[in-house]
Amino acid sequence: DTKKRLVIMGDGPDRMDLERLIDELGIQKSVIWLGWVKGSSRYLKAFDMFVSASTSEGFGLSVLEAYAAGVPVACTEIEPHKKVLGVNGVYFKVGDADDCAEKLLLASFPTIKCDLDEKYQKFSTAYQEIIDF
Repeated sequence: DTKKRLVIMGDGPDRMDLERLIDELGIQKSVIWLGWVKGSSRYLKAFDMFVSASTSEGFGLSVLEAYAAGVPVACTEIEPHKKVLGVNGVYFKVGDADDCAEKLLLASFPTIKCDLDEKYQKFSTAYQEIIDF
């Protein structure tokens, strides 16, 4: 089956609005809503792409986990995402759905080299910079 699916992990204050939008668009059969999941990293390798529309982050762990899993990442252009991913992510403006869609359509995602030791070192360094901030 080559049909595309949108998988939403997590919950938040906008869930009801998103569920309403999914209904309005008539795409219920194409959306899988997992809600909050423990051990979300085990799902990541099944995804073709990871998108984070966060408006704020303490660190940006979810984008790092997706990148370390070898999944192309598109995310908001907030500082924590930029610190974690640098040139290895595709960025869109916070709250701008059109910019997000445009970037996803036009993006040439970097080739992912999944060397977990290297990713761990980047994670450790970035994390240390943030806690020393």
